[in-house]
Amino acid sequence: MKKEKQIIKDFYDGFGWHKNEDGVYRDVATFVDTRPVLDEYRHKTHMRVKRLLKSEGDYYLDAGSGAVAHAEHLAYSSDYRWRVCVDLSQQALVEAREKVGDKGLVVQADVSQLPFKDGVFGAIVSAHVLYHVPRDEQATAMEEMVRTLKQGRSGVIIYAWNMGLVRITARLIRWLRRIIQRKGSPSASSTYNRSGKRNTRPPIYSHHHGYRWFRRNVPDDWRVAVHCWRSVDRVFTKVFIPNNAWGKWMMRLVYGFEEAFPYMAARLGRYPIIVIQKM
Repeated sequence: MKKEKQIIKDFYDGFGWHKNEDGVYRDVATFVDTRPVLDEYRHKTHMRVKRLLKSEGDYYLDAGSGAVAHAEHLAYSSDYRWRVCVDLSQQALVEAREKVGDKGLVVQADVSQLPFKDGVFGAIVSAHVLYHVPRDEQATAMEEMVRTLKQGRSGVIIYAWNMGLVRITARLIRWLRRIIQRKGSPSASSTYNRSGKRNTRPPIYSHHHGYRWFRRNVPDDWRVAVHCWRSVDRVFTKVFIPNNAWGKWMMRLVYGFEEAFPYMAARLGRYPIIVIQKM
């Protein structure tokens, strides 16, 4: 197994898909702004994915399912006969099995080497997985998803750009905060639970390609569309969005902009949805 993949497996087996004292997965606590002010926004953006998929079929693939940490993700496969969860992490699949119940099948595998026949799945979703695949295998992972997709059906990849206007702003703010950060305050590699106990996280691998890389690596016979999942990330919301009614109104404005200008929001923002339809 490649070093990068072992790092990812170790992160999620030993840390990410275990819950902290608050009952929240450590992956979620580390990478998601879980404040109540974002509840509505998080729900609506999760449900964007369902709008882009065929609503029914025999087999649905959750490529890099993790622990199926968000309830909305179960809705994506609600009208499919079987939900197949694939992940490198054994801990992820233990947690996923509890969520998907009798209609779920769990397979420990690599998304860049899917152990399935061609044209099996009526829908595929890979959320926040591709950029954790080694940089030189990300194109192969996309090809594997398309290979296993049925003709005329779509696969959805939630990605994160290496840059973008919102990302640049967030990095600048984070840099400024680090400059003024007092000694002993929370570091970027730690999370805290409600009791104030520090959870130090192990390293995690990621490589974020840009939009041009996607254009170069998408074959001409794929039909591809770019939509917005979320234009803003955790750093941005922690800095700019207060946890009150004013913050909730601000997030409604953000969501409204994303709905009105999905391509622009995807290109300038942090998290695009790459929709690939197999022709």
